[in-house]
Amino acid sequence: MLARWCLFSSLLIMVAQFAMAASNPVPFIDATLNPGRKAPGTGSFTLALTGTGFVPTSIVRWDGHNLVTTFVNSTRLAARVPQSNLTTPTTALVTVFNPTPGGGSSNVSFFEVTQTTPTAIFFERRTALPALPSSLATGDFNGDGKLDFAAATGANISILSGNGDGTFEVSSFPSSGSSLGALISGDFDSDGKLDLAFLDPSTNLLHVLLGDGHGNFTPASTARTGSNPVAAVAGDFNGDGKLDLAVANHHGGSVSIMLGNGDGTFSKKATPKTASLPKAISVGDFDRDGKLDLAVVNSGNDTVSILLGRGDGTFVLKSSPASGPSPYAAAAADFNHDGKLDLAVTNYCDIASRCSGLSGTISVMLGSGDGTFSVKSIVLPNLRKLAGIAAGDFNSDGRIDLAITSQNEVKSIVLLGNGNGTFRTRMVVLPNGVLPDLVIPGDFNNDGRLDFAVSTNFAVGEVRALCIKEQSPVAFYPDVLTFPPQTIGTTSTAKTVRFANIGVVPLHIFDAVTVGFFAGTNDCPATLPAGASCTFTETFTPGFKGLTGGAVIVTDDALGVKQNGFLDGVGK
Repeated sequence: MLARWCLFSSLLIMVAQFAMAASNPVPFIDATLNPGRKAPGTGSFTLALTGTGFVPTSIVRWDGHNLVTTFVNSTRLAARVPQSNLTTPTTALVTVFNPTPGGGSSNVSFFEVTQTTPTAIFFERRTALPALPSSLATGDFNGDGKLDFAAATGANISILSGNGDGTFEVSSFPSSGSSLGALISGDFDSDGKLDLAFLDPSTNLLHVLLGDGHGNFTPASTARTGSNPVAAVAGDFNGDGKLDLAVANHHGGSVSIMLGNGDGTFSKKATPKTASLPKAISVGDFDRDGKLDLAVVNSGNDTVSILLGRGDGTFVLKSSPASGPSPYAAAAADFNHDGKLDLAVTNYCDIASRCSGLSGTISVMLGSGDGTFSVKSIVLPNLRKLAGIAAGDFNSDGRIDLAITSQNEVKSIVLLGNGNGTFRTRMVVLPNGVLPDLVIPGDFNNDGRLDFAVSTNFAVGEVRALCIKEQSPVAFYPDVLTFPPQTIGTTSTAKTVRFANIGVVPLHIFDAVTVGFFAGTNDCPATLPAGASCTFTETFTPGFKGLTGGAVIVTDDALGVKQNGFLDGVGK
């Protein structure tokens, strides 16, 4: 009888193990879509995706609609995008869906249907909030296909429901914690609706709020983390089809791996050690083995801990590449298009004696594909206390750029990528609210061009608002018109610069002038249709030796601001 019971128990265990093994993982897209952009009106094409947790029944979705998908292997998929999806400017929300058992939807990757531009021109749109947003999470919380925000605003959580035009409807509710730290979005109860979680650093707890798919949330559970949790990322770390969380503990020098039970509850199963004072955390497959890994930014000893996942919820430290002084945040992307995931890290450099003069740095860590990295530094003159960072193609040229905040100079900066792991020295510098912090990319006005949102931590006479940097619907081709050296007092051969309406509505031009040692004419009409352009014909007559600059300035109704096309020349 005992032998029969033992045999029966063994069979039950085998069945349970088989059921667990047969569960589809929650997929994850961890690299740039290839391609990442197409111009409106182009033909159908094949989209390549790289990530983890792909299965033969995986389906690539474009704004929630299924695409014909080809399974290559557990880290690669291909999908056919029809011409009908590319008729007008838009930014598609691309996801991967794995069916049951287990499974679910991946994180979102953005595909831009727009024209490429030489640079990126931004303006700021603000949405008033009851308090400054100290933390942000984004997603489609009400299921209308438009990006929304959840913001930590004082003791409340504010939900900003997107209207799809860059404006938001705001509602707030009290948080269930003693303090309100980092916010994370994800489907934590496997019902196909986005939920929220937030960290409570004062009580070392993770709070989970379940969403109803209409933008409403209900407190569901809490789970204990490590000491002073400050950041978290979501992913299926054990491949069981239930979304997990990895939480960076600032005082504990560790990461709490919170395994999801698929019902909105979590269990802390592993706590891998990092270095001193973890500040931020990123997720991706850094060694290309099909299992999610972690990159933890350590502000205490100026390193990044690369923790390689074993696929069962446990991790092993692989490498600790050195960053610059006081690293603050990291973004993962393939900056040099070699198929290996890279990292870019902001260095806060809050102590002047540790900095190189008044200049801050970005550490660009190019991945070798095995969890190790080679590190190069980008110096940003007169910009210190570099904080938030996000990777995205902000000028739609197929190369990954960086959006960064500087708390010392109260600015946001865009560094345009060259596609080889380096970035252009000419920065796009944008004013910001006081102490700008987090950076969240997304197309919030659905014009086909990637924008980014910035949270702020402090206000002195500032409106308490979410600041969104939206790309302008106009562009200059080229962004800088350069003349060869010209003898003082003589006039150069004429050169042209094109001013284009790359937006989705007609543009009304009120005035167009040329300033500096330049003169020109233009054929710009009073109304420039969407997709059309006009031409400036410019000459250069230097008044002194050396480099001189000027601009073509267009006054129009694109966002209510003037647009500048830059002119450069050298007098000899």
